[in-house]
Amino acid sequence: MVRTLKRPDTASIDPYKAQPLPLGKPVSVYYRQSSEGQIGNISTTLQTVDMIEHLIHQGWQREQIHMIDMDAGISGMKKISERPGMSMLYQQIENGEIGLVAAQDVDRFFRDVTQIETNIFIDACRRNNVQVLTPSFVYDFAHPTQGRYHMQMFRDHAQRAADFIEYHVRGRLVKSRHWRKERGMWAGRKIAPGFMVDMRETLPDGSRNPDWRKYRRFDVYADVLLAYFELFHSNEGNLKQTWEQIEAEGPYFHDITDDLVPAGFKTTDH
Repeated sequence: MVRTLKRPDTASIDPYKAQPLPLGKPVSVYYRQSSEGQIGNISTTLQTVDMIEHLIHQGWQREQIHMIDMDAGISGMKKISERPGMSMLYQQIENGEIGLVAAQDVDRFFRDVTQIETNIFIDACRRNNVQVLTPSFVYDFAHPTQGRYHMQMFRDHAQRAADFIEYHVRGRLVKSRHWRKERGMWAGRKIAPGFMVDMRETLPDGSRNPDWRKYRRFDVYADVLLAYFELFHSNEGNLKQTWEQIEAEGPYFHDITDDLVPAGFKTTDH
């Protein structure tokens, strides 16, 4: 079936005024976090609960608002087709199922260095007269006089988000992390069981601590891990038997309390 181009109806739009919000049409809220570790933080609340309340305050009914939350833990640098949530949103736009899409910020949609996916999204919204809402601005790409300006604003925001990943995160933070790893220092990730990290920059006498951010043995967990290896060896490498024996008889990892970790040291509960 040949698809005809759906041109936005601009006949009734005042070229000097913003379009009213499409309160008579459904709206989709797009939620995305870059990593699983960020799921459930304050940004999650801002992107979901607070955004829905914001849309209701603007005039939508709760049943008109659809939450798209399948892209939790997926990078905004991935293509539309590589993100299930964004793919669903794109189809809703192309099928004329919604009048507006909302997100906490432009960087929730894209961190696309090439701007290819960003422009595909902009074009779909423009052709189908779908507005894009953030708490600070409403983008109307189909507006007869302001549309081109809104497109450029959206691209600029997406480009800044991509630049932050490219130059700050990859160029500086990741580089610093690799520098620390090469020197046997803790780089900020989850600490492996059996170890703790010396976070004291200076020693009690005021001198520089040569072991700052270095790993040290954490006896509470290290002893348990050694017992696991000894049990595995005694079972002649039978992993299933070892696992079942540990589950039934232990030893088990203890919950970490403040009195178990020396002052100035850091470890991770497992």
